[in-house]
Amino acid sequence: MTLRLLYKQIKNEIINEKIYCPSEKAVMLASYAVQVKFGDHDDDRLEPGFLANEKLLPPKVISQHNLSDGEWLDKIATFHRQHRGMTREDAMMEYLKVAQDLDMYGITYFSVMNSKNTEVLLGVDALGINFYEKGNKLTPKVSFPWSEIAKVSNKKNTFTIRFTDAKTPPNKIKGKEAKTAKKIFYLAAGNHEMYKRRRLPDPLEVQQMKAQREMERAARERERERLRREMEARERIERERHEIEARMRQMEDDHEHRRRELEEALENIRRLEEELEEAREARHELEREQAELKEMIEKLEEDRDMDAEEKMRLENEIRDKEHQIAGIRGRADSHDRILADLGDERRRVSHIQESGHVGMAIGSYRSSHRTSVSSMSSSSLATSRRTSVSQSARGSVHGEYLPPIVNRQLSGDEDRQPEPRMENVYRVR
Repeated sequence: MTLRLLYKQIKNEIINEKIYCPSEKAVMLASYAVQVKFGDHDDDRLEPGFLANEKLLPPKVISQHNLSDGEWLDKIATFHRQHRGMTREDAMMEYLKVAQDLDMYGITYFSVMNSKNTEVLLGVDALGINFYEKGNKLTPKVSFPWSEIAKVSNKKNTFTIRFTDAKTPPNKIKGKEAKTAKKIFYLAAGNHEMYKRRRLPDPLEVQQMKAQREMERAARERERERLRREMEARERIERERHEIEARMRQMEDDHEHRRRELEEALENIRRLEEELEEAREARHELEREQAELKEMIEKLEEDRDMDAEEKMRLENEIRDKEHQIAGIRGRADSHDRILADLGDERRRVSHIQESGHVGMAIGSYRSSHRTSVSSMSSSSLATSRRTSVSQSARGSVHGEYLPPIVNRQLSGDEDRQPEPRMENVYRVR
């Protein structure tokens, strides 16, 4: 409670310019104030512009620089992100540590008259008594530390400072009112007494209190360190999860691409097998037609006494047969090309499965994902590997059945040899 009250008091004095604060430290102090009020910076939890309605900087600091409100808030947010993991109590302590180095921190000012009857400013703080020129509260003209002051006294509206050096005459000042001199006396006497107490050894009760406070501080530090490690571990797990999900999406895309390629290759294999069967039938038909053509030509050459009408009819049949053979030869000649294309498609299927078997890819992802999130038992890992190897041996991809012709190619069985080329047939000249 005392810490919070002191924090609020110092913060209000800085914001209201009772304590001068340069712009660099003002931004740093504002970031600690944001940490005290809002906690860690979180883009998901804190909406954009959440600092717009907060009074964080002294008006004089804002007027000294040509920056917009958004630019000031961006600077504060940049420092705020650096305080991640800092508790509110620690943020208040850091605020006070920075504030105590300010020139006007902890000083109470009074307007008094010196021995020459000149109006000056008297400042009292934990270090001593300072005298300032009127209008300048930052740089003291004369300073008397508590180590040089023996006693302070007050009589009516006169405040007297007596020094430890007996040769130095007392310094008498007058307040504008008796009440002012009494306030100076009480404040100066209290700070002087605190200064002397700090030089004395601590009593047993104070030592016990300090030891207890140190133990509590160490316990808080250990708890803070534990929370910091947990937060870092949680962030690391989140990053790994995002990376695994990204790899999963990439693997799924690769799997889908390979699956489409495999389906296309299998469809081409089925189509080429049908075309190969048609080309084989065309070859057999070509052989039959060529044999019939050869018989017709031999008949025409052997029977020279054939009448003209019969000869013309036979020649017409020969020409028709040649045209028919020419059409069949176009289909039969595609046999070798189809065999070559079929071999290419089979090798393509084998390459797809060897470069990234779909079942093995998904099993690999699942294994890595389980290993990253939780420890996987050796028995389940062995089962996963056996399952992947079994699927690969069966030649199944994502539950699809490969035809026997593809399995024979992938299992290393001897492929069907291409049929020999046909000899040149007899042509009518």
